[in-house]
Amino acid sequence: MDMYAKCSSMMDAMKIFQQIGNYRDLFSWTIAISGNVRNGFQMEALLSFQQMRTEGVTPDANVCCSVLMGCTDMQPKRNGEQIHCYVIKSGCQAEVAVQTALLSLYANHGNLDCAYELFQKMNAHDVVSWTALISGSTKVGCDEIALLWLLEMLWEGVMPNQFTLASALASSARLTATELGRSLHSRIIKTGFKEDKFIGCALIDMYSKCGIIEDAVAYFNETPKQDVALWNSVLAGHAHHGNVLELLNTFEDMQLHKLNPDELSFLALLSGCSHGGHVDMAVQYYMLMKDEYGIVPKKEHHSCIIDALGRAGLFRDALLIIERLGFDPGPEVLRTLINSCIVHRHICLGLSVAAKMVVFGATDASSYVLLAKLYAVHGRWNDARNTREAMDRSCWRERKVGRSWIESKGY
Repeated sequence: MDMYAKCSSMMDAMKIFQQIGNYRDLFSWTIAISGNVRNGFQMEALLSFQQMRTEGVTPDANVCCSVLMGCTDMQPKRNGEQIHCYVIKSGCQAEVAVQTALLSLYANHGNLDCAYELFQKMNAHDVVSWTALISGSTKVGCDEIALLWLLEMLWEGVMPNQFTLASALASSARLTATELGRSLHSRIIKTGFKEDKFIGCALIDMYSKCGIIEDAVAYFNETPKQDVALWNSVLAGHAHHGNVLELLNTFEDMQLHKLNPDELSFLALLSGCSHGGHVDMAVQYYMLMKDEYGIVPKKEHHSCIIDALGRAGLFRDALLIIERLGFDPGPEVLRTLINSCIVHRHICLGLSVAAKMVVFGATDASSYVLLAKLYAVHGRWNDARNTREAMDRSCWRERKVGRSWIESKGY
């Protein structure tokens, strides 16, 4: 059972689990729950946890850690809070591993106050608990806080691991904090994490988003180039900078290294070709991912190809692709088409697509903004104003204060 679970064959593992029947003990339940979490079946893990208690088997700290890890990636947050209540009642909260899992749960759900409160109550802070706090802050976009906690971690004399540094690099990338990113790179070299895959991807991403694509490529050229994730990071960097020629050459080099591209590779290709105006290449790669590599396009790929066709004014082709997607193509695809209608002043089509979005319930703030722009382009200023007022009434909770970050001389 444990072998099947670790080999990502949970169906076979659960068949054996069912065959055990009345002989299921704590050990078998632990394998079932941790295996489901490890393989991405969080809801199944939660249901198994409930069934385990129903059958009279008391979960221990290991089971609680596993199910809390599963709740970390689940919505709503109350699932994890209910497990937290059980942990308190069972007395498992004193275990360091359980405390760290709870810390990670609240941090990844954006409740940093609760996460920090749990962190403060811990008797000792090791690299795992610090990493949970920092990575959770990075995940929810609190980049300044994540970096401040990294500094506090270093002041306490705790050495970061590759996951800590990868999270810090991600925060530096979003803040475009170039000098801080370089400082982290220096520490990475000193600590010997330079060859780590996660670190490599984070470094390339950081340099790309900080506008230094040359340094990203230079670092990539020093790597063994045997991991698709590293290639994807470089492809995404070139796409982000609009370097279409370099993007296509990198993809050709990737194929020469006998590496099969994945969905992220094609997402970078489609995005770069779309923004670079290479609609023919975008269509070619869109067909290639399905026909040659058997990769089923996702909503992000559909949005990119619709954007490429829309930028070129090829609305008939864009509509044909949307029709093939079925009844509900998704709000991202429809928003992309509306934006192209605004650019090309294709008002009738834009209003038709906007009506379809309303039917599907996609009435968030961005949808209102696009509809108001459509009315403004058509000269229907009263309708544009009424749409903005409707947005203020319906989406006032979504509006956030804008902020800017400028780095000057490394500060």
